[in-house]
Amino acid sequence: MTIQIPDRIIQDAGLDEKSALKELALTLFAQGRLTAGQARRMAGVHFFEFEQWRTERGLPLREFNEEELESDIETLRSLGRL
Repeated sequence: MTIQIPDRIIQDAGLDEKSALKELALTLFAQGRLTAGQARRMAGVHFFEFEQWRTERGLPLREFNEEELESDIETLRSLGRL
């Protein structure tokens, strides 16, 4: 799925494309709608960058469940790190 947001709206919010994806990914993660692995893929970042963002926002660590573990393994495979 592709979501189109007019450039003007993103600019008015003081964001660029990467920042907008970061905000959306963090928001959906905080709401429990995305796992950490899914949020990282959405934002296009690696584990450590996402963890830095998460801690900067004060978002709590969540316990890994089987789905999140599988998602993280798939992320590592897609990045060629596993």
